Amino acid sequence: MPAKGSLCIVIGLMSFIGITRGFVADLSILAFAGTPTGKVVPFNGHLFDGKPKPQDPKASFNVTEFFGAHGPEVTDQKVEKAISYLREKMGIQKIASTGYCFGGRYAFRALGIPQNKGVLVGFAAHPSLLGDEEIKAIKGPASLAVAEGDASMMANRRTDIEAAMGTTGQPFTMTLYGGTPHGFATHPDLNNPVQKAAKEDAFLQAVRFFETWL
Repeated sequence: MPAKGSLCIVIGLMSFIGITRGFVADLSILAFAGTPTGKVVPFNGHLFDGKPKPQDPKASFNVTEFFGAHGPEVTDQKVEKAISYLREKMGIQKIASTGYCFGGRYAFRALGIPQNKGVLVGFAAHPSLLGDEEIKAIKGPASLAVAEGDASMMANRRTDIEAAMGTTGQPFTMTLYGGTPHGFATHPDLNNPVQKAAKEDAFLQAVRFFETWL
């Protein structure tokens, strides 16, 4: 049995759409990129009190209300509580965050928790509502996968994000995936070769980054 401190935990901060079994498997591989004894903690239902977006496409869903009900004042404490439990109760020292869509913002915010109480490394794909100050606050290496067709992260915004990451003094990568929509790293159209390749490449981007910095 490996020592607790040698374990690697990747906290998966998900989209409000939900996650698939295959995607949990991907996250598990990301955890093993940190150490041979990696584990993953998918955080989807916990972030939303067990009520992510309904899977039924015909069900009513108000995105604005959802984001309003799950802002930083609500979500940060859940993420911080999970990190604190892993570190203080379970003795886990290698903790990383990976976030997608809604969760991408909180993967960065987890890197900005002060007094060495946050995660060590973060990866985010097509994050929603990620602000410059949240980027500038990071205290560890960060990697970002960006969709060319993401309406909330067009060329001007991508330039601002790159500039903000450059002020942190932390190692970072930022990769733009051409021909992709928001959500390509979690729910791509696998019949579209561009989206399929981008999903696989973004996954490998995260693996390589964790292998280097975790």
